[in-house]
Amino acid sequence: MSAKFCTNCGTALAPEAKFCGECGSPVTAAPAAPEKDRAAGERRQVTVLFADLTGFTKLSQELGAEETHTLLNQYFETVDAVVEDYGGTIDKHLGDAVMAVFGAPTAHDDDPLRAVRAALDIQQSMAGLSQAVGREMQTHISIASGVVVASGTGSGSHTEYTVTGDSVNLASRLDDLARPGEILISSEVRRTVESQVDCDPVGELEVRGLDRPVKVSRVRALTDDQHRASNRVFVGRDAELRQFEALVDSCASTGHGQAVLLRGEAGIGKSRLVEQFTEIALAKGFARHKGLVLDFGAGKGRDAVGAMLRSMLRVPQSGDKDTRRVAVEAAITDGLANADQRVFLNDLLDLPQSAEDRVMFDAMDNLTRTERTHAVVAHLIKTLSARHPLLITIEDVHCADSISLGYLASMAAVVGDCPTVLVMTSRIEGDPLDQSWRTAAGGASLTTIDLGPLRAAEANSMASGFVDTTSRFVRHCIERADGNPLFLEQLLQGAEDADEDSVPGTIQSLILARMDRTDAADREALQAASAMGQRFSLDALRHLISDPRYDCSGLIERQLVRREGQDYLFAHAIVREGVYSSLLEVKKREIHQRVAEWFENVDYVLRAEHLDRAENPDAVDAYRHAAEIESKQFRFERALQLIGRGREIATDDGDAFRLLMLEGTCQSDIGNPAEAVEIYRQAQDVATNDVGQCHAWIGLASGMRLVDDYDQALATLDRAEPIVRDNDMHRELSQVHY
Repeated sequence: MSAKFCTNCGTALAPEAKFCGECGSPVTAAPAAPEKDRAAGERRQVTVLFADLTGFTKLSQELGAEETHTLLNQYFETVDAVVEDYGGTIDKHLGDAVMAVFGAPTAHDDDPLRAVRAALDIQQSMAGLSQAVGREMQTHISIASGVVVASGTGSGSHTEYTVTGDSVNLASRLDDLARPGEILISSEVRRTVESQVDCDPVGELEVRGLDRPVKVSRVRALTDDQHRASNRVFVGRDAELRQFEALVDSCASTGHGQAVLLRGEAGIGKSRLVEQFTEIALAKGFARHKGLVLDFGAGKGRDAVGAMLRSMLRVPQSGDKDTRRVAVEAAITDGLANADQRVFLNDLLDLPQSAEDRVMFDAMDNLTRTERTHAVVAHLIKTLSARHPLLITIEDVHCADSISLGYLASMAAVVGDCPTVLVMTSRIEGDPLDQSWRTAAGGASLTTIDLGPLRAAEANSMASGFVDTTSRFVRHCIERADGNPLFLEQLLQGAEDADEDSVPGTIQSLILARMDRTDAADREALQAASAMGQRFSLDALRHLISDPRYDCSGLIERQLVRREGQDYLFAHAIVREGVYSSLLEVKKREIHQRVAEWFENVDYVLRAEHLDRAENPDAVDAYRHAAEIESKQFRFERALQLIGRGREIATDDGDAFRLLMLEGTCQSDIGNPAEAVEIYRQAQDVATNDVGQCHAWIGLASGMRLVDDYDQALATLDRAEPIVRDNDMHRELSQVHY
């Protein structure tokens, strides 16, 4: 049995030990593997959080083992609950530290933001924990993002699902540098969350185990404005802007508002367009109130409707209960709400009810309570809009639950009767504003604006805000982004950190989040299809996943692929790249091998390319065979490309010789005798026997004849002729005489 050591102080432990005899730390069991079976592993963009209990060694010396055990369990329960509330996964407990992962086994669009919000909540929860245990408790936290390998790891007797990679090491090292009560984040995390989080730069720190200094920032708080203006260059959308301006003008002049639904795929520019809408409305005298639907960690009073009410009542998003209570009373005094509506405002803002109000509130049936709460929201909108027209923006309604959707329906119904424009944003995938919602909205008018990709000229204009658009790299980025502004921005900004064909972490998270929402069959199909390229056939896909009845309806419904004639295309090239980059190399090779088998006797070029990606040694001969077929069809340029790739991966002189001989023939056939002579000389150098050299000499002589080097040609043939005769090479003998 291997030795066992305390993860806190390093003391050697007995195999059966439950606590460290030196520091009192409990010996924690390894966490169980997650339900989702990912034993084979995959590459994932994740955010890693370390939360370490400050001063634990000293604390454990003051307490006995039993008290230490109880205190640690309380700490772990507090931290674990916060992490899980934000969609993270507890990877392990290391002594007095918690290692949490956001993005594995399930990714979300905003894992870095989730990690930062979790860290802030963990820090806030320390006050309650301190009170519960009767002594001051503090923690220091670090967060880093990056690509890791996520897989089942261990032995035959014990396996756990975990992540390994540089981001894990970086988060661990930053945790060592963090001070009590401090949250340190890496530069990649900051770049992702900077519009939602206030940070102070710490500078470049030397981190043990890393080759170069790391840019580190200290988190202060979430911004009061969750919609802080983006630094992204805004281009295009002229038709949408004119349409919205007309709606605002109509609302102001007639007193009748409108509900607007802005739809589009992730990164297409919905939030940036809402910012432009806001500027138009503010310039025309509208007041703006806003809410953001969160699919995690919102809490009562901090959801989209609660955030909107805070804005209407001028309560800071971080306002405490006393601040919210004062705002409710001020609203009643100012005539924005009636006294009998206090109980519903208290509920919406998560305020405690008086004993009398609690009795009245609890006595209502649920339907009555819901209707009256909706009526309070509608009353507030009507009252405020009578003083000045309103713009209400609610973003990401595709994440809304049934309660929030109910409020949105009642708001859509009321804006038609007052000078208010309600703008909601949603992804097309999962758009919840269906017929039943419209019925709940009382048939209120709803203008739907679907955002498509930027035009080529608009993408060029946007890119010009970052770099010189004439460079090959920038043109490549524009082509890859295919009109998606977020993709283009991230490709350009990530240029300094990655090669031009990699997928930036922000984009990878978006893609993995969409992939993780599919079922197991669709997920397997999506990964297999990514190995075939941007276009694939259903028959080939069924072969790869060994399911003759599989169809792509689930992938189409989730906007991941689309029909293209008899075949299918990935909805976006970067979607395919993101899925493909999540595969471990061994999995990629396995899939490419199966694809190559599918294309045998169907498409020789594709068979060779997939054997190459499978790192199968037969790829060299496959390239030669495909090149022979291409040259017989007079597609010499393509044949030369295939020969070139075959030569790059050839490790055997015999293979190299055969490829060179074929290349020499192609060069002669397209009228490049000088190049053919050089190629045949190379073939002569790698020939493994006299017969091979004889073939190279004959080819060399044929090229020399075409460049009028007759003396050398005849001398070369003189060398070849004895070998031809000795080996009864009749065809070659006729070539020599010719």
